[in-house]
Amino acid sequence: MAVRAVTRTAPVVRITSQTLTRDTGVSSSDLVTSNGAVKLTGSVTAGSGTVVKIYDGATYLGTATVDRRGNWKFSATLPDGTHALHAVATNAYGLSASTPDQPSIVVDTSTPVVAFRYESQIVGSNTVNLWGTVTGSAGTRVEVFSGGVSLGFATVTGETWHLETPELAAGNYSFSAVATTVAGRSATFSGIPSLTVGQVSGTLDLGSYHTVWQQDFTTTTAIDRDLFPIVYGDPHQFSFGPDGLTLTSYRQDGFSNVGILGANWSPELSQGYGLYSITCSAPAGQGAGIAVLLWPTNNVWPGPEIDILENWSDTTGQTAYMSVHFRGPNGEDMANSIQFSVNLTVPNTFALDWQHGSLTYYVNGNMIFQITGSEVPLDYAHGGLNGAFGAQVTDIGDSFQPGDSVSLTIESMSYSALNSVADLLGQTATGNRQPAAINPALLDVLSVPLPAATLLAPVTDASRTLMDRWAVSPRHWFHHGD
Repeated sequence: MAVRAVTRTAPVVRITSQTLTRDTGVSSSDLVTSNGAVKLTGSVTAGSGTVVKIYDGATYLGTATVDRRGNWKFSATLPDGTHALHAVATNAYGLSASTPDQPSIVVDTSTPVVAFRYESQIVGSNTVNLWGTVTGSAGTRVEVFSGGVSLGFATVTGETWHLETPELAAGNYSFSAVATTVAGRSATFSGIPSLTVGQVSGTLDLGSYHTVWQQDFTTTTAIDRDLFPIVYGDPHQFSFGPDGLTLTSYRQDGFSNVGILGANWSPELSQGYGLYSITCSAPAGQGAGIAVLLWPTNNVWPGPEIDILENWSDTTGQTAYMSVHFRGPNGEDMANSIQFSVNLTVPNTFALDWQHGSLTYYVNGNMIFQITGSEVPLDYAHGGLNGAFGAQVTDIGDSFQPGDSVSLTIESMSYSALNSVADLLGQTATGNRQPAAINPALLDVLSVPLPAATLLAPVTDASRTLMDRWAVSPRHWFHHGD
């Protein structure tokens, strides 16, 4: 009797469907999910004992359930990452067959974190530039809204986002930023300060103020240390002439910080609400880095820093910034600023009127910007900090310095109070000011010998703290582009 040979063949296995429990990506079929639950179904031609195993690349996920008709199914929850699944069927004879990889599944269960940092306007334009930070998985997008209306998607570079809005109608705007991962998880930051878009108008009424102090640098060869206790820099970086006091930072000195500051590092000293004014100029083509500001008198940054004049990116000397910095909900620096056109190569008078609930900026007596939001700081009399009025040329790196020096020439600086306030305090045009005396502790640490004819305050530990903060902080990155 003849014996028939037994033919042993490998099974044939197929995957007929790969389904996500929830496809949360941009589309409902892009296989991107924040859930990870997946179901596979398929078929296999085999007899009893055939086993179907599911793999993610080389990683074994589990064994499918096979019915007697050869239909099988499998369910699993995948971890974060990219996954390509396939099935391997093995029959009772040990022969195997596998399917091709299925289309890749992306699982992302992370939640992004989005925050606001800076907002800026340009005089004459109704667009607003917004900057912030975002952390999230690759492909996370940031969309900016105002009043529930999308203004567009921001450009995300690393962990920084930036959006220039379309032209907006004049009015008050509140913005929010929504970060969304490719898998659909989102987070919202709604603490962006509101701002007013559109031209402002008005002129400065000097008759409403009473001069408390003023230094005219065109008629002296000395810095009044009673007004400016903190002076930092070397003697050759200060010079007097018919145009006033010139502060100069040189390449040969590493573009070190040079400046004067009316500070005693005590929250109640220096000045609070009132009118701060400076008349100054800067050469064209010299690079960036001039700053005129009110520095917080506790010398802690981030904090309520009010910038009356800055030039951080324009080497032509034809544009400048005014801004206010303030602490965000997590102690981070935030800012609101305005960019405007001005010829810095000739003397201009820049003024700030700081009052309760408002900051109003003027150039040559014309109002160009006003802030009335929650970012307006309080002075000491109202529960906040006074401001130390100062000016400096500062180190922002060689990449912004086409020449060998950066300088600022100051004709005069002054502080005035509203007439009602000045009368109440008994201040006169030539009389008392705060502080009435210099804190002696600030004058104990001499670091640079200075000519006796030049009444420069010595560089102190306290002023060095300020200089270090200005030199290393990332607070002005938004002025440098996206």
